[in-house]
Amino acid sequence: MDAATIRAQVEDDRAEWTRLQARLDAHPDGPLHDPEAPDWTSRDVYTHLAQMMLWTAKEIERVAAGESRRTSDGSVSEDDWNAKLRERYQHMSLEGARKWANEAFERRERAIESVPLERWNDELVEVASHDGADHFRGHLSYLVVD
Repeated sequence: MDAATIRAQVEDDRAEWTRLQARLDAHPDGPLHDPEAPDWTSRDVYTHLAQMMLWTAKEIERVAAGESRRTSDGSVSEDDWNAKLRERYQHMSLEGARKWANEAFERRERAIESVPLERWNDELVEVASHDGADHFRGHLSYLVVD
């Protein structure tokens, strides 16, 4: 990956992050999804994304340092993992969740920007694509609130 491609990814991530935050912040209370989906609030989306972005930032750092990727053993479904995560952070305020998510976003961005150009390979590109613009667009598509 070259410097221009990295910059374009970071800019796309930031633009979609800003867009998602605006939608979440416009609806601080109550469920955001249709009645058939889990009744996540803005806080729940922020804590979910914070946890995911921190994991991805650490994984970028690991792979860039030459360590092998961590993999899931598949024993917990994504829905179960999200439910446990939601329960774990139910005490957190919206403001705390937003702050944590912004810190995680910044750490992920710094991790991407700190990788030397010569370290980029297919594996690292794949890891760095997690929990950025595409993930944010996915969450935007789930929202039924304006």
